[in-house]
Amino acid sequence: MDYPSFNEIVRDLSTAQVVSNHPISIEQSVISKICSVKEQKVSTYEKAMEFIFDGKTLLFIEGIEDGYVLNLEKEKMRT
Repeated sequence: MDYPSFNEIVRDLSTAQVVSNHPISIEQSVISKICSVKEQKVSTYEKAMEFIFDGKTLLFIEGIEDGYVLNLEKEKMRT
């Protein structure tokens, strides 16, 4: 996983949550921050489990019904 990218997303979203406690504003901020790494939304537990077992990163935020599947795989490097 690309930890620096994930940490940047979380830091930006934490800031957005402090600025606005309104769930719709937070969701809009989430979508804008993760648009380049978002693969799709997840709205059921079963679907979330599939992605977790596939090694994907899922982002869940309190107050937002859906979760997001993020593509944060590091580029593979050859030695």
